[in-house]
Order: sequence, then C-alpha cells, then structure tokens
Amino acid sequence: MRWVSAEGEFSYAANGEPERMLGISVDITQHKWAEDALSNVNRKLIEAQEMERTRIARELHDDLCQRLALLAVELELVETSPTDSVSEVQSHIAELRKRVVEISRDIQALSHELHSSKLEYL
Repeated sequence: MRWVSAEGEFSYAANGEPERMLGISVDITQHKWAEDALSNVNRKLIEAQEMERTRIARELHDDLCQRLALLAVELELVETSPTDSVSEVQSHIAELRKRVVEISRDIQALSHELHSSKLEYL
C-alpha cells in the first residue's frame, strides 16, 4: 500500500465546464511510515515512564513510608516508656538514629535515580 498526497485545481471553459486539471501528486509513504514509527516510539516512552512512576510509587509506599511509620511508632515508645534506664534509652535512640540515616540514604539514592541523565551533559 502506498500513501499519496494530491493537490490540484481545475481550469474551466467559457461555458463553466471543467476543461482540465492542473495539479501534483506526491508519494508520502515514507513520511507516513516515519510518523507511525515516531508514534510507536512515543507510546513506548510513555509506557516506560508510567512503569517507572509505578515502581517509584511502590518503593515510596511499600518501603520508605512503612519504615518511617515504624520509626515514628518506636520513637513514641521511647517517649512513653519511663521504666527504661538512661543507658537503654540512649541505646535505643542510637539505633533509631542509624535507621534515620539509612532511610535518608535510600531517599537520596531514589532521588539520584530520578535525576535526568540529560542534565549530566549540560
């Protein structure tokens, strides 16, 4: 199958009847194939972006948010448990501090993944 674009106009006789047509037709098959290829590439790019957004959302929800929620619960336990000795509280706080640092590193790694590689070339 070929795609053709045609354009023309009629010349009319004195009585108003069409006498001849002058025009041009161009094979635009290659152009149509290129449009289809570009459309497919755009579709695949959008699908890849959506998959990446889904992965990031899942990682944020399933991992980081859960870890932060657990951290908040454990901080509340430290705050509300007056029976622990000072050294136990300090030890618990040190452990929670380590978790905060781990979560911070994971957030930094995730934000680095979001960094466009195109920006590296500027």
